[in-house]
Amino acid sequence: TVDIGALRGHDDELDAWGALFGESLGRILVSVKPEDMTSFESAMQETACTHIGIVGESDDLVIKDAGNPILEFSISELRSAWKDTLNGSGSE
Repeated sequence: TVDIGALRGHDDELDAWGALFGESLGRILVSVKPEDMTSFESAMQETACTHIGIVGESDDLVIKDAGNPILEFSISELRSAWKDTLNGSGSE
């Protein structure tokens, strides 16, 4: 689950679609293990950094805007569509 509403704390003019598809050079997405979160936040203390979600075990990707679901996908369907585009095969 990802909540892009948290990004507005850094940019009040950013709408949901800008948060999802904007090409700002200043944004990167980082996945951090829960046990490393404190160390990561400490290392990033002088840089704008926002926790936007949690990677879970389910096959669902849910994107929310300030708690309201705006997009929901099956990760396996997304993977299949991506692979079909790249090499003509939906296999992993």
